[in-house]
Amino acid sequence: MTAPEHDIESLRAQAADWFVRVQSDAATGDDWLALEAWLSESDAHRTAFEDVELLWSELDDQAGRLRGPIDDRSAEVVLLPLADRRGPPPRLRAPVWAAMAAVLLIAVGAGLWLQRPPAETVFTTAKGETRAIRLADGSAVELNSDTRLLARVSRSSRNLVLVKGEALFDVVKDSGHPFRVTAGDQRITVVGTQFDVLKYRGEVSVTVSRGVVEVADVHAGPEAEVRLAVGDQLRRKDGSSQSILSRARLDDVMAWRKGYLVYRDQPLGEVAADLDRFLPTPITVDASAANLRFSGALRLSDEDAMLGALQRFLPVEAVRSAEHIQLRSKSPHR
Repeated sequence: MTAPEHDIESLRAQAADWFVRVQSDAATGDDWLALEAWLSESDAHRTAFEDVELLWSELDDQAGRLRGPIDDRSAEVVLLPLADRRGPPPRLRAPVWAAMAAVLLIAVGAGLWLQRPPAETVFTTAKGETRAIRLADGSAVELNSDTRLLARVSRSSRNLVLVKGEALFDVVKDSGHPFRVTAGDQRITVVGTQFDVLKYRGEVSVTVSRGVVEVADVHAGPEAEVRLAVGDQLRRKDGSSQSILSRARLDDVMAWRKGYLVYRDQPLGEVAADLDRFLPTPITVDASAANLRFSGALRLSDEDAMLGALQRFLPVEAVRSAEHIQLRSKSPHR
C-alpha cells in the first residue's frame, strides 16, 4: 500500500534533518549509530533518506552555482554510499557546509524532488486472453487479446508504448503530467479521459469514449496534431501522411470488453483478419470468399461457435488442418 503524501513528505523532512546532522562538522560516531537505527526501523525510512541523497547529489552537481557566493571554494562535499558508512565522514568546513545544508533544507521544504525515472513495466496478453491492470498513477487499462504494452508510469511521468494489440485507457486526470501513449508513429496525449487504441496489421486506430484526445505523428511538429472528441475515431496506416477521421459506434468498438465482436457489412477477409487476433489457430480466407459481406455479432468465448455462425450466415465452409483454418466458398454441388 502506498503511504499518504503527507507521510512521505514528513519522512523526507526527517531524513533531511538526519542528513544535515551526520554530514556536519560536529557529527559524532553516536550520531551515525543513531542514523543507522532510524534507517533500520522501516524501508520507508531508508527510501526517504535515499531520496534526500539523490536530491543532494543533484545539488552537488551544480556546486559551481551553490559555491559561488562562498569565499572558500576548496572544500568538497563527500557523499558516502549507504552501504559503505562505517563512521563519521571527513569533516567539512562549517561555512561551506552551513550554506549548502541550507540549500538542501530549502529544496526539501519546497518539495523540489528529483524523480527517479520510473522503471519500465511490460504487460502482455495471449490470444483469447484479456487483462485489467492498474497503473502507478491510478489510471486503469484493459488489454484485449494478443497485446503487448510497455509502461513507464509514476506520479510525475506517464509514458506508454502499445507495441501491438488493443487497449482501453481510463486515465486519471492530472493536468500537470500528460498521459502519453505511442502506437506505431502516432502519439496520443491526454490529461484525463477514456479512449481505445488498436495497433494491428500496420494500422493504428484511436477511438474516444470520454473527454478529448490529441493525436500527432511522432515525426511531425505540433501543427500536425489532431484533436478528437467523444465518438471520434482516427485511423492511420504506419508511414502514411494521411489520417482517416470518422464517427464511431462506441458500443461496437468497445464490444470486446463484453466478450464479442460486432461487424456491419464488412468483407469476410477483414473479419477473418480480425478474428486472427483472438483464435489460437491461424485463420485465413480463400480468394473465392474474401469479398463476401458479413453483418452480425460473434461471441469470442468459443472458436467453434464463431466459425459456426459464419457458416450459417454466409455460403462458406471452414476447412481445418492441424495448424490452420481456411474459410472458402461452399462448392455449388454440395
